[in-house]
Amino acid sequence: MGSGSGGIFQSTDDGVTWTFQLAVSGPLVAADWTRGVLYAAASPTGVLEISTNLQTVQSIGPPGIVGLGLVTAGGYVYVPGSGGHNTFVMKLDPSGNIVYSTYFGGSFDDVAVAMTVDSAGNVYVTGTTTSQDFPTTKGAYSSSPGDSFLYKLNPDGSVGYSTYFPVGASTPLSIAADSSGSAYVAGMTFGGLPTTPGAYKTVCGCLEVFGATDEDRFLGQRL
Repeated sequence: MGSGSGGIFQSTDDGVTWTFQLAVSGPLVAADWTRGVLYAAASPTGVLEISTNLQTVQSIGPPGIVGLGLVTAGGYVYVPGSGGHNTFVMKLDPSGNIVYSTYFGGSFDDVAVAMTVDSAGNVYVTGTTTSQDFPTTKGAYSSSPGDSFLYKLNPDGSVGYSTYFPVGASTPLSIAADSSGSAYVAGMTFGGLPTTPGAYKTVCGCLEVFGATDEDRFLGQRL
């Protein structure tokens, strides 16, 4: 058996011909023949365990993990992976002593780009992420992976809320909070943002990278 683009292929003639057997969104990189299972590292699913008859597929690893090469030994599977960055927030008292200090992030790169504090001592942090498992809270705007995040820490350092935002090719650049505890985020975007009825503009006027725009057509005609 071997892995191909988007699936597992099987050969019964020493690799002369191959037949597609199972769709898997990740490379097959290890097999444990004594247990009768195969392993694949697929994002965002994580590590997959696949029966050698290709009838059973289940996720056994944390979401977002992409292995650099799986190894099996003694009934265990080992997953080396590249490390990512987390954000952190540290609060010091007027004398320079730590009041609280915390990491915040998922398995891959989480980069804080702006922070603000409201009058009650709540901290708001926004930034960009490639983590598929960035921690989000129930009832927040979105738990579906996106390009950026916003989280709030209470005055004691506990989590007030955390959400992916926005969904789209966007980068937050600044954040502010008012006296009621509402947060305001500004940045740049290539489109794909959610908009609200009655807002100033609900369609992005930017050049769409992956689609033809009026400007693209104009440039094509001019050339």
